[in-house]
Amino acid sequence: MLRIVKVTSSGELEAARALAALVEAQWPGITNSQGDLVTIAAGIKSVRELDLLVTIELERPRAMPFGEVQAGVLVIESKRLDPSRLLAVGNDLRPVYRGTP
Repeated sequence: MLRIVKVTSSGELEAARALAALVEAQWPGITNSQGDLVTIAAGIKSVRELDLLVTIELERPRAMPFGEVQAGVLVIESKRLDPSRLLAVGNDLRPVYRGTP
């Protein structure tokens, strides 16, 4: 099952829907799967603000571009910036505000 949970009324819901479409494209049939659960929580406000929190619990390992995954947690910060305003640092993308990284 693939589900989106809106935690607050933040603007991250649009990003959650786009991410859900990417997950469905990578793992066709995940939306209706009874043995798999992928949850995308949008707009969590706690000690730190989390734009998207993704939890993955799969019945069997599934293919990813870098290998396979069966369980995991991802924290994603979403930015509405075009690629020219992102700076690559290792495998991380960092936003550039007002011309200053």
